[in-house]
Amino acid sequence: GLVFAYTAEGVFRTGVGQWEQAQLILHASEQVSERAADPQGVELTHTLQGHLLHCVGEFEASLELHERVRASARSRGNHQHECWSDLGMGRSQLDLGRPEAAAVSLQSALRLAQEDKLALQAAHGLLARCYVELSRLDDAIEHAEHAAKLLQGRPPVFIALHADEGISAVREAQYRHTRYPQIKRHLLRASRNLKRRAGAFPAMQPLALW
Repeated sequence: GLVFAYTAEGVFRTGVGQWEQAQLILHASEQVSERAADPQGVELTHTLQGHLLHCVGEFEASLELHERVRASARSRGNHQHECWSDLGMGRSQLDLGRPEAAAVSLQSALRLAQEDKLALQAAHGLLARCYVELSRLDDAIEHAEHAAKLLQGRPPVFIALHADEGISAVREAQYRHTRYPQIKRHLLRASRNLKRRAGAFPAMQPLALW
């Protein structure tokens, strides 16, 4: 219905960097959901508002909103919304310099993702980056490999660029440790993939500036 239309437009406008328009359309979705006493719609809208907050650098606010959604989703047994809340929390915790907490959130998201390919892409990519930051390179490589497999043959979606982000972080860490020419080639390819796919989504272009 109307909430689906609002949230679909909100996702699009967030991905292309139209922050104010995305904020307005998601606020409308929130109002409709609350008037209808629709917890599913409220959780979905708040999840997308959390993504928007993160994209504009409001990491603490994004984390708090995802925590609220997770509590609501858990109380209703909605594992999909709980999964995406854990993903949002882990991403914000990473960017707030809390990789240990991020690892807990992201592993929870991975357990809940089941067959949600998009959530799996993002979770593996973010975990790869997380474990690089924790100097657990073997674990980081394992998650980067999972992310790479999940990306094969799939059209780019802005949230899935976290898979490319994780792969690039791992290749950079490997090259720092070994300086092998083969690893350098992998690093350059990962960097090109990230920059190419991020070019379609202004919301994610900062990822390509590492």
